[in-house]
Amino acid sequence: MANRLIPPDLNRCQTEWTEYHPFIMGGNVNQKFRCEAKPTWLATEKEPGKDGQHGSMTLCDEHRKIMEIELPNFATFEVLPKKTT
Repeated sequence: MANRLIPPDLNRCQTEWTEYHPFIMGGNVNQKFRCEAKPTWLATEKEPGKDGQHGSMTLCDEHRKIMEIELPNFATFEVLPKKTT
């Protein structure tokens, strides 16, 4: 049975990172952060994972550029439609 994928978040970039803080006493020395920016791209894995599924996530412009540098040729990118209100 395949793992359920987290669906793309159309309201917020899904880039997450962990920062290490060595001098925090009694707290979590590794803090997890998530980008606050509005997403503009949908990145989809070119090759399926071990579970056979193609994961996807939303990215802002800045994090799309970083992904292309750090993981070249890993994903395809599709522009998200702009919401009209």
